[in-house]
Amino acid sequence: MRTNFEMSEPALLSDETLLAAIERAASLGVGPADVEQAVGQRAWVNTIRSAERFALNTANIEPEEGKKLPALREARDVVYWGRPIDTHDPRIAGIVWHQNGSTEVFFGILYPP
Repeated sequence: MRTNFEMSEPALLSDETLLAAIERAASLGVGPADVEQAVGQRAWVNTIRSAERFALNTANIEPEEGKKLPALREARDVVYWGRPIDTHDPRIAGIVWHQNGSTEVFFGILYPP
């Protein structure tokens, strides 16, 4: 199981490319240990890294308008990336792996704690 993902300072993916890569990884059933490699960019949070589980549990994440946000704190694993769009509060997109093994792509807004 791969737990460390390192890439040498690549250019960040465009929002369109990032979202397409996240959707593709989710549809192919890529797991949390390999999803950053599949997407091509290190995630802001990947709960297979134990310190980032804490970060997820303390984050103030709300759904984007018109979107549903899964119960992230109850999920088996969560991985999310910051979207490279100009907004006051950072927008995120990610994949949640539910306890039952199903996956779901989600979109949220990361607010200050």
